[in-house]
Amino acid sequence: DRPLWWLLILLIPGVNVVMIAIMHVQLAWSFGFWDTKSTLMAIFVPFIFFPMIVYKDNVKYTGNIDWEKEKKGFAHEWGDAILFALIAAFIIRTFTFEAFTIPTPSMEESMLVGDYLFVNKMKYGARVPMTPLAFPLAHHTMPFINTKAYLEWVKLDYMRLPGWSDVQRGDAVVFNFPEGDTVMVRNQGPSFYDTRRQIAFFNSAVGNEEKYIQNEKKYLNKATEYLKNKYGGLDIRPTDKKENYVKRCVGIAGDKLEIINQELFINGELQDQYINIQHVYLVEFENDLSEKLIQSLKVDFGIDYKDMRTGGSSTLKEFFLTSKQVNDLKKQSWVKNVTANIAQKSDQKNQAWRVFPNCQGNDWTIDNFGPIYIPKKGDTIELTKDNYNLYRRAITAYEGNTLRREGATVYLNGEKVTSYTFNMDYYWMMGDNRHNSLDSRFWGFVPENHIVGKASFIWFSRDGELGMFKKGGIRWDRVFTKVK
Repeated sequence: DRPLWWLLILLIPGVNVVMIAIMHVQLAWSFGFWDTKSTLMAIFVPFIFFPMIVYKDNVKYTGNIDWEKEKKGFAHEWGDAILFALIAAFIIRTFTFEAFTIPTPSMEESMLVGDYLFVNKMKYGARVPMTPLAFPLAHHTMPFINTKAYLEWVKLDYMRLPGWSDVQRGDAVVFNFPEGDTVMVRNQGPSFYDTRRQIAFFNSAVGNEEKYIQNEKKYLNKATEYLKNKYGGLDIRPTDKKENYVKRCVGIAGDKLEIINQELFINGELQDQYINIQHVYLVEFENDLSEKLIQSLKVDFGIDYKDMRTGGSSTLKEFFLTSKQVNDLKKQSWVKNVTANIAQKSDQKNQAWRVFPNCQGNDWTIDNFGPIYIPKKGDTIELTKDNYNLYRRAITAYEGNTLRREGATVYLNGEKVTSYTFNMDYYWMMGDNRHNSLDSRFWGFVPENHIVGKASFIWFSRDGELGMFKKGGIRWDRVFTKVK
């Protein structure tokens, strides 16, 4: 005698777990088990509780409670209200909009640290939870107690509800961090893979490139053991419980991408620079910076001095600047020179582990990168020793295959192959603050099953340095503005 809409809720992963608990409690009540112990057992261990009461001779069916006749107590009234609010919030958060905050400056000036934004999950089609047994409204970690907020007893295949658009070039996209499948238990912030590569390379006879190439696997394994011991082991996270990132999609499936001296080319065509793109520049001042000038940089030019990096002298500094800020600075009498600080391929010596595909012999930099092909679902590529490292992680970690290379011969799932057909679309994400962003240039492609939604609009923004109640602490000009 329950409402028919309960059937619909039972089809929603995550919410159905809560609804099943409610049904178990009401089933217990309908047999007269009203006490707290029975209610808790019905919620948490129904597979023990119900077999226990089945064989009791004095157990009788008393029927469902008619709440129209039976007066609800204070606790029951509030319990129903809170439960309904939780279910409604879970459904909204999972399938429509979810709130995020911007913790790092990787998307400045488009999105600032302290921006609170809503992410539209319906545009690309809401992703059905792959790990449905999770604590409502928590992501991967329980607040305060710092334990996992999910159970992996049940795992669902990747599935997405219909949306009204595919991911487009230029979209600000929220996605699960592709390299976030493995995290260090007591140091979950940095990328485990990036940290491991760094330790492995510098342990190979203090960065001996030739020795590292010959013994890469050995050094990586040693680095893994070192990090496990130092940080209390490693946690493996499912796809939908990886950390959430927000970047701009600059390349879609099927594109050919190349970066030449900081300029982005897609399919051979120079891309129009987004208005808020920042690059790193060397700014040479006529004199040492005074407090008054530092204040003027922030107020008049929107340049935060805290983002400054030393350039080698008291008058030469590095800043992350937009093209407009560069032009404005060049007009000032107290600025001697402004030049782009471009990382050339010749600068890449002993740094190949940093830049995707993270292997020695690669001389790409974040400013001179590629060309690469971004995989598209159904497309077949030739597998060679030259592109093996480019597509290895996509084929193995994201599409679930085994892959190994012996000389020029490639083996897929134990069989010799010369080509591979992709099962998913992939995307290339980059931060608008190009020189202060951990993005695809460091860890590669973003698979379609990692896409969460499109950053839609900013509903609140505050400057953490100034505080909520100081002038300029709340950025009123950004409240309820659309993400560009």
